[in-house]
Amino acid sequence: LFPCTTLFRSLLSGRLQGRAKSREIQQCISEARGKINDAFARAVSAQLQHLGMTTRVSVNKIGKQRIVDSVGNDLGDIDVLAAHHESRSILAVEAKDFEIARTPAEIANELEKLFLGKKGKKSTIELHSKRIDWLREHLDEVALSIGANGGTAPWRVIGAVVTSDPLITPLVSSSALSVIPFDDLALDALGLTPSSVRFSSKHKRNRKRR
Repeated sequence: LFPCTTLFRSLLSGRLQGRAKSREIQQCISEARGKINDAFARAVSAQLQHLGMTTRVSVNKIGKQRIVDSVGNDLGDIDVLAAHHESRSILAVEAKDFEIARTPAEIANELEKLFLGKKGKKSTIELHSKRIDWLREHLDEVALSIGANGGTAPWRVIGAVVTSDPLITPLVSSSALSVIPFDDLALDALGLTPSSVRFSSKHKRNRKRR
């Protein structure tokens, strides 16, 4: 027999989840997995605050508007929405806790869902990219909701995936979004520089093209 902790972890990671036929057990497992990932999202939020950002967690609407695709389908929560005032950047983070995926098969399953999609469902990367598109289309409302207003320089929206562990897969380098391990979460890893530096560099590049 499995020890209780091993059984619980196996259920959460998916090793035994397929054998859990009871709707009540499946719901319990789903809720437990959600709580684990919510805790990781809060840790990501705390680190971003340490880096000088304003943050919100589990964002599924801005004001009274839900985050949806072009035909009105719900795109799910943004795990962490942050504003970095020095670079005038709004950051949308997908937080992925891989701690409960232990075996190679479990990790491969989570990577497939993250980068490629599974069983006809869109990948997490694709869904998060659609959330970022929505934020860009509603930039004024987003900026106001997170206190990213004031000043004259424009704000921009960027996205990233923050993982609990480094991912060793070619899919990381080909990802449409930056994939950053939690231990490497820093301003330079996110590509955040003060807006004055960023726009100065852009101006210099434009001058060189002339």
